[in-house]
Formats: sequence, C-alpha cells, structure tokens
Amino acid sequence: MSLASHYLVPHALRASIAAGKFGIKSTSGACQGYLQANVVVMPSLYAADFEEFCKRNYRACPLLFKSAPGQLDAGPLAKDSDIRDNIPAYEVFRNGIHEERVANIHDIFTNDMVTFYIGCSFSFEEALISSGIPVRNIDQGKNVSMYRTTRSCDAAGPFHGKMVVSMRPIRSDQVSNAVKVTAPYVLVIIAPPPIVMKSQHSNYGCAHNDLLD
Repeated sequence: MSLASHYLVPHALRASIAAGKFGIKSTSGACQGYLQANVVVMPSLYAADFEEFCKRNYRACPLLFKSAPGQLDAGPLAKDSDIRDNIPAYEVFRNGIHEERVANIHDIFTNDMVTFYIGCSFSFEEALISSGIPVRNIDQGKNVSMYRTTRSCDAAGPFHGKMVVSMRPIRSDQVSNAVKVTAPYVLVIIAPPPIVMKSQHSNYGCAHNDLLD
C-alpha cells in the first residue's frame, strides 16, 4: 500500500509516527494536498539569528511558523501536533557537529526550545502527479534527490552554509507545465534555480539550506 493511500490526513500520519509504526523513512507521497514542513529545533538563544537567516535566505528557508519557547504544537499549522515525536527521525547537532539520529526528542526538548517550521517541497508533489507528471522518488518509494551547490547562503550569527537543492527528473516537454502547476506553492518554493536540461529529461530544482556547514 502506498503512503498516499494509507496516510490521507496528517493527524493519522503523526499518530503513526509517534507510536513507532511508521518507521524512519521519508514522508514524501503521504497526505497529498496538505502542507508539509521541515523543522529545526534549537535553544532560544539562537532563535533570533536563525529567524534572520531565514529572512536573508527566504528562497531556501521559507518560514511558515516560529513557535514560542517550549511550545509543542505547530500553532495554526497543526494544533494537535507534538514536535517531540511527530517526526520520523531527528538529526541531533551539538556545537555544529552531528552526533546522533533519534526517533524522538522527549529527553532533549526543554521549555527553552524554539521550533521553526520551514516549507518543504513535498507539498507540491501531488500537484505534479495530478497534472500527469511522474515523481520518481514517490514511484520508487525513496527520498527526493538532494545536492549541495557552490552557492553560499547569506550568514546570520552562527548560521551559514551552501545552498542545497532537491531535484526531480522531469521530461523536457513537461517542464513548462511543472513550473506552472507548482507556481502557486509560494509557501514552499519561490521560483526554482535554473532548470538543467539533459537529453530527454530535465532536473527540476527547489532550494533548501545546509544550515551548519
């Protein structure tokens, strides 16, 4: 059974993740038609700098919502959510160094933590599929391909790094339609970087950020 047919609404997906039933895998293809977000959780000491980083790099970090310190839910995005266990996996960084991957952050999250919700390109994949444009990573049950570019992001405080783009191979005759149907998704993509043409396929890109390079 595909993620699209098994997880139709976000609260069911979040409940499955929290219960440990979903496993550690991408949510690409799940809850089609709903907004998906990347999340970054940090001590409040760094929140102002990171918010500024998002403003300076709005193409790569379109900020959907910033929580109050200690806030567990995602406010208007998902009032019944709990950031401590509603994500399939959490990558834990300390002093800019990746230390571990965990299934939840119940033992890490404190009342001082601030959560940033950033627009995710998974949100527009349903629009591509509905327009007859295949999404390879969904068809193969894999995460979307991502590449680190040579383009530097505008630094803010301790946050800096190279822009990272997600790429989806699309037939060259479908690229203009792909751009058209994803254009309304301004909360998750703001004009893709240049489209790379190769043979009969194109790579349609969406910007992200490598936050702690």
